[in-house]
Amino acid sequence: MYEHTTKSVELVNNKDMLIKGVTYLTLRVGSRNIESEILITPDITGLIIGVDWLRKQGHFVWDFDNYRIKFSDGGWIEFWRENGTHSVRRVYMSEDISHSKRM
Repeated sequence: MYEHTTKSVELVNNKDMLIKGVTYLTLRVGSRNIESEILITPDITGLIIGVDWLRKQGHFVWDFDNYRIKFSDGGWIEFWRENGTHSVRRVYMSEDISHSKRM
């Protein structure tokens, strides 16, 4: 992990997500190897693919009904699904949290 100039990003709910650093990985998407900049955050454990990353991939077609995607230079790629089901991860707090104290 390396230091990055971006220290936080704004989410769709207008909250900020802290950025701790960056790493550079080769993502394998179907038969494609894609060099990618991955921002690291303690706020989530999964991978979020941003619109900026998608734009860099060129033309592609989503087929949500059949759980697949197709880039212009390749065949269909099946979506990966956890345990074959759809899931949403949410965190609920049972009491108020104060950000003024640091551990």
